[in-house]
Amino acid sequence: MSTKAYREANREKIAAHRKAYREANREKIAAAKKAHYAANRDKVLAWCKTYREANREQIVARRKLLRGADYYKAWYAAHREKALAAAKVYYKANRERITTYQKERVKANPERVSALHKAWRRANPEKVVAWAKTWRKTNPEKAAETKWRYRLGPSAPPELIDALAMWSMVRRELNK
Repeated sequence: MSTKAYREANREKIAAHRKAYREANREKIAAAKKAHYAANRDKVLAWCKTYREANREQIVARRKLLRGADYYKAWYAAHREKALAAAKVYYKANRERITTYQKERVKANPERVSALHKAWRRANPEKVVAWAKTWRKTNPEKAAETKWRYRLGPSAPPELIDALAMWSMVRRELNK
């Protein structure tokens, strides 16, 4: 019996064996993958890029399918805490790279980013108001400066803006 015929005849048995092996050696496999990725980062990234370029249509179709799929929404609802924890860890580990990427993206497409931001603000007015309130509470000096800079215009001297901002903060404290 050839290897191909054997695999065809014992497909379920082989799949069960692989699954059992992966379950038993999950940490070992993860460590090996991580070590391989660290040692061959450039090769892995080049392969990923090549794969994405070669299979662009498939990837786009899969994304379209997942975006509207109830499966994805159900998975996210069931694993929300896990996904948020993973995102926090990722952002903390890659904060500098993410910030740099976002700044470069804004520089490259200022009109598009501005349009997206405006559209999001129109769609989420409650979130915008809540964010503004919390920002003003946590940054009272900046909030007062921003308010006076907006009222007085760009030609106002910075000393006047600082003085009026300080007065706003003092008045706020007195009114409490």
